[in-house]
Amino acid sequence: MRSYRILLLLVGLAGCHTALADTEAARPLDDAISHTVLLKDPGCTGVRIGGGLVVTAKHCMGSRHEGDRHSGMTVGYISPDHDFAVLKGDAPIMSVWLRDAKIGQHVYAIGFPVSIDDGKQHLTVTDGIVAGPADSEDQERITAYAYYGNSGGGVWGDGGELVGILVEIRPSGTADGGYPVPMPAHSYMVPISFVRDVVLR
Repeated sequence: MRSYRILLLLVGLAGCHTALADTEAARPLDDAISHTVLLKDPGCTGVRIGGGLVVTAKHCMGSRHEGDRHSGMTVGYISPDHDFAVLKGDAPIMSVWLRDAKIGQHVYAIGFPVSIDDGKQHLTVTDGIVAGPADSEDQERITAYAYYGNSGGGVWGDGGELVGILVEIRPSGTADGGYPVPMPAHSYMVPISFVRDVVLR
């Protein structure tokens, strides 16, 4: 992981990280961050994709159904086959570029993971690559660090394109205090192609 290309606004999440210094990547990341929202109850992340739509992970819906309210929006769609959902709100924002990822592509995971220091959610940006093709659950593995609360956040390419929605981490054990320890390089995203088929139909 290249620390000069990582913006981590939460210190202490996973060691020492430095602020983003690569100006070439700064503008697309600023745009991606502006599309990232914190959802409450439970605390997850969402991505504004334009037209008042926010995409997040399906498991962030809890027991909600289509038509129910969530974080001041209406649940508009819950995928029957994949771990994503679409919320409808009235907060317009510039549309994002939805583009399929390629294996080996450099990506950023942006979201609001829970801090193991204070138990609160803080915005983080971590980077890695798309490390493998879709598995049996149609999820692709990425190496960008993620933690609980990142669910529903965007996975973005260097050009500011949205390539996936982060939906899962796989813990390797439990640390002091009962916090699960994510397995290095084992974060998973729903490829954006499934989302695009819904929001552009």
